[in-house]
Amino acid sequence: TTLFRSLGKKMGYDKKRLEEAFVLYQEDQDKLPAHRVGEVLRCAGANPSMDEVAAVVGSGAHCSLSQLHAGMAKQTVGGDPSHELRECLSIFDSLGEGMIEAGEFRGVMANLGDAFNSEEIGQLMLMSELNAEGKFAIDDIVSYGATYK
Repeated sequence: TTLFRSLGKKMGYDKKRLEEAFVLYQEDQDKLPAHRVGEVLRCAGANPSMDEVAAVVGSGAHCSLSQLHAGMAKQTVGGDPSHELRECLSIFDSLGEGMIEAGEFRGVMANLGDAFNSEEIGQLMLMSELNAEGKFAIDDIVSYGATYK
């Protein structure tokens, strides 16, 4: 599914996308306005804080492509998809037992910004057995994601 493909991306950043975004947002040749640095880094897959953006820019009003590449090298892009998925799903585990209520999970997944259709949600839920309380194990979904990313 889309969820597992996006979580399954390898670590590292997309240099071509960074360079394309740089060209798109540059003000003068080879000069990116400082206020656009965060947007360009996000285009390449990073999620920098304001402090990290400030560190890339330094004290100047503009940023070069080489500064952006150096800034991206310090960013964590990707990470361990299984860990990220388990962390996301644990939000639904209010009792800390490694289980998620199926009805709540279905409702949240259907209302995400990048909405999943009923079939995709159903496929996710089929990968885990429901217990008598209508809950399924987080580890079942994570192992499915690791196998079918």
